[in-house]
Amino acid sequence: KKPMDEHSHVSLHAIKGNITHANDKSCAVSGYRQGELIGANHRILSTGNQLKDYWKNMYLTVSKGGIWNDEVCNKAKDGQLYWVDTTIVPDYDEDNKLRGYISIRTDISHQKDIISRLADAKKQAEVANESKNDFLANMSHEIRTPMNGVIGMTNLLLDTPLSPEQKNFATTVKYSAESLLIIINDILDYSKIEAGMLDLEPIKFDLGELLHALSSSMSIQAPKQD
Repeated sequence: KKPMDEHSHVSLHAIKGNITHANDKSCAVSGYRQGELIGANHRILSTGNQLKDYWKNMYLTVSKGGIWNDEVCNKAKDGQLYWVDTTIVPDYDEDNKLRGYISIRTDISHQKDIISRLADAKKQAEVANESKNDFLANMSHEIRTPMNGVIGMTNLLLDTPLSPEQKNFATTVKYSAESLLIIINDILDYSKIEAGMLDLEPIKFDLGELLHALSSSMSIQAPKQD
């Protein structure tokens, strides 16, 4: 009994719910003196958030010899709320008649606080991730618009009379712009992957043309040899 009194809130209740005993742990956590608890109804610790059917179910379970367990939010004398893992068992007299019930509670307020903080952090992370995805999608769209303009004007330029060197420069501009557009689309695809909205689409490509475009764009950055 002593170890239980040191670590659990233990109280005895009459059939109608009046408290007949409360250990020191119950008093310390609730803020009530024993004289204030003994004789009072168990509703003195209630937050009022549980419906009548909630406690009725508890009473029916215990009155039939069952064990009732749940996580309950209680209210201390100063109005502060605290959570307890509550187990309630029937209390019988010498004639094996039900005279009330025994409530054994363990304070889980700290665990509840951690769970609540984790839930809040998860929600904030989801909001931040959604904002990031929206930003990537908007930026990709804003950059694609002028890039399409660059590609379109370069195509028009290639349709005009150009010297071989000018045509090579214009072609490189076009390939570079198209490569940048691919990168922008990849960024948008990345945001779609995180959002679980990416659709895969098989597209044929010319490997020779791809390598030519890559070598053309890289050749500009290569140092010229005299």
